[in-house]
Amino acid sequence: MDLIIGWVLLSIAVGVGARNRFNRSGADWCVLSLVVSPLIAGAFLLAAGPKIAKAKRPLRGLKNCPPPLPTDDLDAAIRGLRA
Repeated sequence: MDLIIGWVLLSIAVGVGARNRFNRSGADWCVLSLVVSPLIAGAFLLAAGPKIAKAKRPLRGLKNCPPPLPTDDLDAAIRGLRA
């Protein structure tokens, strides 16, 4: 009985750690640790590392790009290359 309680508590700890420290789905990691083992799931979590959030703003170097060419000018330029 103590083994089952310890297993569940460690699985919950893996899930909480995944959510708070690694920015990952705590429920998924908790279920994985319940099925496999809290120690193995914790090792996988440490190996996976924190999840990096994607950039929501454009890159800094792209602010000063020239506006795109109108389609007519682009077609004319392509025709000029073919001639």
